[in-house]
Amino acid sequence: MKKFFIVFSLLFILSSILFWPIFLGKVNLNSNFLVTFYPIFNENLPFKATGVDQLRIYFPFYEFATGEMKNFVLPIWNPYAFSGHPHMADFQSAVFYPLNIFGLFLPQVEFWHLMRIFPLILGTFFTFLFLKSLNLKNLSAIFGAITFGFSPFILTWGEEVVMSPHSIIWLPLMLWAIEKFLINKNKKYILILSLSGAFSLLGGYIQTTIYVYIFVISYVVFKNWSKLFSKATLIIFSGFIFSGLIALIQLLPSAELFTNAARSQITLTETLFDFLLPLRSFITYLAPDFFGNPATWNFFRGGSAQYYEGILFIGIATLIFATYWIFQNFRDKMSLFLLVFALISLSTRLKSSNTFSGDAS
Repeated sequence: MKKFFIVFSLLFILSSILFWPIFLGKVNLNSNFLVTFYPIFNENLPFKATGVDQLRIYFPFYEFATGEMKNFVLPIWNPYAFSGHPHMADFQSAVFYPLNIFGLFLPQVEFWHLMRIFPLILGTFFTFLFLKSLNLKNLSAIFGAITFGFSPFILTWGEEVVMSPHSIIWLPLMLWAIEKFLINKNKKYILILSLSGAFSLLGGYIQTTIYVYIFVISYVVFKNWSKLFSKATLIIFSGFIFSGLIALIQLLPSAELFTNAARSQITLTETLFDFLLPLRSFITYLAPDFFGNPATWNFFRGGSAQYYEGILFIGIATLIFATYWIFQNFRDKMSLFLLVFALISLSTRLKSSNTFSGDAS
């Protein structure tokens, strides 16, 4: 227990260091955008071309939701957005996300910063727990934890869509619970699996949660392939079902909103293909800003996918160690499973044509 406390403290400190300006009174929000919405100021006020949704959607969402709940009012309807907005039914409002409880007693800015830092702290620590359950050494587990928790996906998506990392940080905790249950068959780990799965569903970004469930279910099938219909496997799958039942409080109103919204009638096939990345994006595994960065106004990759939507960088050290591990342990079933899953995932993200010339769209 002492070891885990020390590791948690270390990861907490490292996460806080990445956000050091907030401890000097800075606010992690590109609020200059608020003025640049008006054309007369657009050319005169310096601002970074990122974080648009944070200012226009998520910061006001938090302000409204926590303000209503502090007055013991369920934030069902937001009269301040457009001509009115079904706030609670909007999945990305994440009204029922458990970590929102901190917004009931913290000022808005401090709560906002907490929600920005939480994914790093929890993501790294949960990954450490999972990797230790695989009998990795402490140094290897810490390295893997930092690789995931401090990944550009969590950092860059969190900078634009604050809720998106909260849907994925529960992934390693779900895997840890599965590993622990398979070892000692203690059903308390099924409860942890169900709660962490529900927290991912309530986190506010259903796309990422779908990916999480696909991976975790595939992991269970891989681990228990020879005992696919065993009692232990069925208990694990019952944990998935229970997580969905817990999240019904959000899933039902969101489903009703979607089926009654005009967006449900729109075919998105062409748009989805537009967001695929050109093969030249592979270079960003080595240099994340090879095509520039929107914060410095020189992003030129092309295509519909923005910088944070097309991030591939995982770290040079991680790339080297992962490649070395694959070649050294190619016959290892776990390595092969992860490699195949990674390749399948990558194949759904890249555009096969128009590689080094022209546009991605």
